Amino acid sequence: MQASDKRHTLTVTAENNGDRLDALLALLFPETGIRARRRLWEHCTITVNGVPRAAGYRTQTGDVIDIVCPCRNKTQHISPAAQAEVLCRTADYAAIFKPEGLHSARIAASPAPSVEDQLDSLFAGETPPVLVNRLDRPTSGMVLAAFGSHAAEAFRKFEQAGQVEKLYLAVVLGHMKAPVACRNELNMQNRQVTTVLPHEAQDPLRHTTVLPLRALPAESMDGQKTTLVLAAIHRGARHQIRAHLAHAGHPIAGDCVYGSNPADGTLYLHHFKIDMPGFSCTCPPRWPLWPQWAAGTACATGRKI
Repeated sequence: MQASDKRHTLTVTAENNGDRLDALLALLFPETGIRARRRLWEHCTITVNGVPRAAGYRTQTGDVIDIVCPCRNKTQHISPAAQAEVLCRTADYAAIFKPEGLHSARIAASPAPSVEDQLDSLFAGETPPVLVNRLDRPTSGMVLAAFGSHAAEAFRKFEQAGQVEKLYLAVVLGHMKAPVACRNELNMQNRQVTTVLPHEAQDPLRHTTVLPLRALPAESMDGQKTTLVLAAIHRGARHQIRAHLAHAGHPIAGDCVYGSNPADGTLYLHHFKIDMPGFSCTCPPRWPLWPQWAAGTACATGRKI
């Protein structure tokens, strides 16, 4: 253990006998959900009575749990490529640009930078907002933050009423020639991979609709046939667009989980626009070839992308 590491210790009581280790860690990290706690295994050394144990280990009364994590350096240098920035804001909401490769939310006990870590500096001199949505680490684009619990609750109500539209730009493999409606239910029990189920999701707000915008030149993506598409969702689930597009036969370029990984290592998925009552913001991708791809591209409404 280094001097800069942080240690957490917990002794299992009779009340928690038989609990899973990842569930029990909520006593040490009450602000985290189960997904965030499972990520602790990626960054920390977790032992029970001195023996490394997996997340599903069943604890027993008297077990001593030790967690040693690298200390988060709040003053660590953030590289320009990992810098978040404010795109649009009102009294209630702010849209923040998240570069690819940057986490949206802070991960408990992890030194990895995130948008959440930068909120204090982005909104210096005022009470920082709280994030109300997330993007996968490799996905670029906008995350939304709300100023205060009232605005956060209003956003959740807008989502549940289907009044929030989130538009994503993606480059998919193959030539998509017609719009696609992805309505399948998703199974997210496996944190690493979301599975598309054979039946339709009962909640239409969990559907993904995809509009092909244009076929891209073959030289754009290592000689592969690709299509620039616009994907629309209302609520969204983990990996929803990625899993739905792969299931439709058009995985996103650069998606090493559901498709393949191009030479430049970029996941070509970008949260491009958000529309909801009282707030709207647009953020074009910062892909190197975007200016050429965007030229002359228009969506079905006739608006330029």
